[in-house]
Formats: sequence, C-alpha cells, structure tokens
Amino acid sequence: MQHKEIIDKALIEVHYEPRSGQSTCSDRQIESFIRELCKQTIITTMHPRTSYLINVTELHDDGGTLASAINATVLALCDAGVPMKNMVAASTCCVNESGELILEPTKNDLMDSCAQITAVVERGDSEKTHDGCNGRFVSMVSKGAITSEILQQAMNAIKERTDALFGVFREFISLR
Repeated sequence: MQHKEIIDKALIEVHYEPRSGQSTCSDRQIESFIRELCKQTIITTMHPRTSYLINVTELHDDGGTLASAINATVLALCDAGVPMKNMVAASTCCVNESGELILEPTKNDLMDSCAQITAVVERGDSEKTHDGCNGRFVSMVSKGAITSEILQQAMNAIKERTDALFGVFREFISLR
C-alpha cells in the first residue's frame, strides 16, 4: 500500500461513486471539481500530514447532482469539525429552449435545456452587497451557449438560492 502524505499541509482525496455501473469521465470531473473546491475551502495547513478522504455516493439523481454533491460534502466537513476558511454552497440553474431560467432543475429540465450552470458561492459577511445578496462566486461550471444577460440573471438567481441554503446550513449546524 502506497503511503500518501504531504509534509506541510493536509492531503485531500475525493471519490465519487455513481448509483450503479462503472464510473464515467463525468464522474471523474465531479471528483476533480469537488477536490479542487475542498483545497480552496479547507485550511490544509492547520493539520499537516493529515489525509482527508471524502467519499461521495450518489443515491438518487433527479438533476443538480454536482450541486447536491458539493452541498453534502460541505455539510459533512462541517459535521466532522474540519477547519474551513469559509462556508460555500452550490446551486444549479438551466435555460430552456424558450429562454426561461429554471432554478434547481429536475433531470428532465436539464435534458430539455440549451444551457446549464452550476455555481459555488462563498458565504459573505452579514452586510449585503450592491446586488442585495451576500457572498461571492468561487467557482462555476457551465454547459451550452448562453447570452451575457441570461448569465447575469442566472448568477443573481443562484446567489439568492445559496443565501437561502446558508440559512439551512446554519440551522443544521445549530442542531448538532
């Protein structure tokens, strides 16, 4: 067995398992996205020579798998007491053929969409920014062609949704 260790910071490994069948290339992309996000979020220098192994298992896919996996990972890290720089939350949005924005789309909505966006927002200070929402965007994945106006609308909707998610996260953490 190979021993993995980084002397000056913690090692982060992420494994994503689909509900059934072999892992695909898109599953590896989910792993990579979550791993890089965790590297940005976790204070890795606080516990050098530590290894964080994060296993994400898909139980059900009704759309928004990446956002769900990110939110579950963040809550698991909080529950485990892992030191984090800041809390993050993710949300998915898609644009259908008629140009309508759908927040938290189902799998059917995603199949019928012409563009999809999953964005991760870092929790902001208690003061709201000029657009009325807290936080800043940390990362984003998009698929399909989208205009700058629709992108701006989607980003605003995602920020509002993640603000609501932070409230749910606070409630979850307070119950622990």
